[in-house]
Amino acid sequence: MKKILALSLIVIICLTTLSSCGFIDKIKNMYNDMYEHGKESLTLVQEFTTEFLTKDYDNAITKIHPSSTITKENLEKMRSDLIKNLNLDEIDSSTTISFTKLDFDISPIGNENGDIIQTQYTVILTLELAGFSVSISSIVLQDDLGFGIYTYMIR
Repeated sequence: MKKILALSLIVIICLTTLSSCGFIDKIKNMYNDMYEHGKESLTLVQEFTTEFLTKDYDNAITKIHPSSTITKENLEKMRSDLIKNLNLDEIDSSTTISFTKLDFDISPIGNENGDIIQTQYTVILTLELAGFSVSISSIVLQDDLGFGIYTYMIR
């Protein structure tokens, strides 16, 4: 019984100490910030997909991370391959595009001091396009260079 009481007292002291120095608030704020950026990454990938499928390449490119190797030519090829593989005539603004099964995963990357220097958001979507289901996976990167799509795959 004395051990349980002593352990409880240590836990209470530790929680009081940690909460008084703002450590718990800092962790909570960091998590909330990452979660909000995760939701933003879902929206970013959805907008990017719609733009590149409807040939709005200029706006799609603005959503690319500065370190990414994705180019307008990549998008044009990806679009033409998708049309060919699905045996579609064309994709335009009248084509029904919807997203289902939206999900993201957060992977913070820290340095030796424990500071987060980069966060990767792995976004997984299912695209419903003209009666076909297509899988999309993307990595959205947030670092000192910016926030944007780093990799993108549609199949």
